[in-house]
Amino acid sequence: MKTSLEFLCLSALWSVLALPANAQPETVPNPSFEKGGDRPAGWSLEGGRAAPADWTGGGAGSWLNDGAADGRRALAVTGSGRDNSTWLSAPVRLAPSAVYCLRFQARSLGAAAGTAVTGPTYCNRDLGLPPQQWTEYRSVFVTPHDPRPGETRLRFGQWHVKGTIAFDDVRLVRAAPVYASREGVRLGAGEALRPAADGKGCEYAFTAPLGRGCANHSRPLVHHRCHFHSNRWWLREDSEVVHRHEVAGSDQTAGQIDVGSSWHAGGELVVEAGPDGEQWQVLGTLGGLGNRSFDIPAGLLPARRVWVRLTARPGEAAKKGISLQLHHYQYTARVKRPPVTMDGRTHFLLLPRVDAPLRVEGETLG
Repeated sequence: MKTSLEFLCLSALWSVLALPANAQPETVPNPSFEKGGDRPAGWSLEGGRAAPADWTGGGAGSWLNDGAADGRRALAVTGSGRDNSTWLSAPVRLAPSAVYCLRFQARSLGAAAGTAVTGPTYCNRDLGLPPQQWTEYRSVFVTPHDPRPGETRLRFGQWHVKGTIAFDDVRLVRAAPVYASREGVRLGAGEALRPAADGKGCEYAFTAPLGRGCANHSRPLVHHRCHFHSNRWWLREDSEVVHRHEVAGSDQTAGQIDVGSSWHAGGELVVEAGPDGEQWQVLGTLGGLGNRSFDIPAGLLPARRVWVRLTARPGEAAKKGISLQLHHYQYTARVKRPPVTMDGRTHFLLLPRVDAPLRVEGETLG
């Protein structure tokens, strides 16, 4: 299943969408790090955290005076190879359950090992080591449906880097996903339709594209209240991820969910399904590493929409708390519709200026 991830600026479509001329872009505090006294205005350094005794702890941050990508100054973090440090922005205004594209530049200054860490505090993206020259990066993410104050900050830092990494020219813009469209069917990255083996209807498959550029975004995702780390959901107490699976209004006559956990410290994943996003039926749990599959109950089928909710609870070893990571989520279904072969694709239209009450949806790129 191939995935296409592309970004397009929407400037050519202003007249079509009739965006107001005075609409304001999302504001990143001091985006080129030019302002400030003894430190960059709007940013603070967070160095060190609870760690094994053999770590050196801490980590250093600096405010470069030359060699910037934009203007004169840039942020930098320096590590010993066994520590971590991060620059955190002041809170940024973010709409709930909205798609954004974070654009910035990064470079290494003699760095080795470890990785640069970037993104909002709830949706981290590890870059590895950037090249020696300034390089632009773009990261897509979906905000929680109820962003909390601590989750509206941006972070740029290092984890176990030996040497220095610099960041500059940070921009945050709204984005509108546009999906493949054909014969009334819309499919995004990770989705596919194939004719059923018996020639009657179609087989639908969705494998969440967690590590393929879309980060925590997918067409079936309705909303979330959950941290995301590069290519996996990180469920803790009060975490929730909700999907709605539907294929062009066609009835689903059978369905199955497959989940996989790659890291587990405590608690168990709870998998539920329902008809409307309000009523839920527990299908089962995953209390450790590995994969488990769950059939959609016959009582929920046939249905044009199947809702799936992923949460976490303490489980038997409650004293360990709740902390587990989900690296795999797949939904498959038998769909009653004319046979078709189709792979989903996702493009993102970048919206440099969006008035707050305006909702923009991309229908097709033609």
